[in-house]
Amino acid sequence: MDPTSKSKASSVILPSLIGSTSRHKPILVAITGSFKFSGEDKTDFVSPNGSPTEQIFLAAQKIAKFIYQDIDGQFITPGSTCESSVKTASDFINNKYQKDDPIIVYGYSNGGRCAMDLVTELQKQKKPVDLLVTVDATDAKSKVFGNHNKTVDTTTPPNVRLHQNFYQNDECGIRKCPSGATMQAESTTSTTVINHRTSLDDLNDENYKNHIHRYMEAINRSEILDSISSTLKYSKENE
Repeated sequence: MDPTSKSKASSVILPSLIGSTSRHKPILVAITGSFKFSGEDKTDFVSPNGSPTEQIFLAAQKIAKFIYQDIDGQFITPGSTCESSVKTASDFINNKYQKDDPIIVYGYSNGGRCAMDLVTELQKQKKPVDLLVTVDATDAKSKVFGNHNKTVDTTTPPNVRLHQNFYQNDECGIRKCPSGATMQAESTTSTTVINHRTSLDDLNDENYKNHIHRYMEAINRSEILDSISSTLKYSKENE
């Protein structure tokens, strides 16, 4: 199966995968969009009625449990810098990881910025990442002063197999600019990077148009979950 195939998360999973035992357990780390916390593990506080990142985290866990029967998941709230978030996630992965366990890293907004730093740290540790999903990764700094997204690493390291990057560049203000960026692979032989641009011209909902950054996860939810589902199916089939 092509790992980049667009099979729907709600589609019927191959019968051979249902209920089958697995030698491996997926690891999912999600870093939400915030600048006011300190990189804490907030997994126990995730709610079905919470933020779009929380809802995607829970939906991804459900998909993983259906395919693999179990999953190790962590939900992190970042701060103004990413060091603490990276340490929290790295410690969690090191505690759970066994060779060939699928690793999925997800990050929205500032969490996308931290997700890039996390996979770079995992590269140093020689840990492969099956899927990286970034949604409008940004430091939200103003374009007026020429420092917008200067702290966002836009190069995907070679330990990442597939990077799905969702971004828009239509929402910018004088004070801050919550817009993402395109990404590129350090090595195209080991990493596939797919950039998905969301444009205002493609949206009908006025709420989405007025606050496109805020709704990027809702706008792209189906594609995000599709990528997680197809990656886990691919990993399961190739154990």
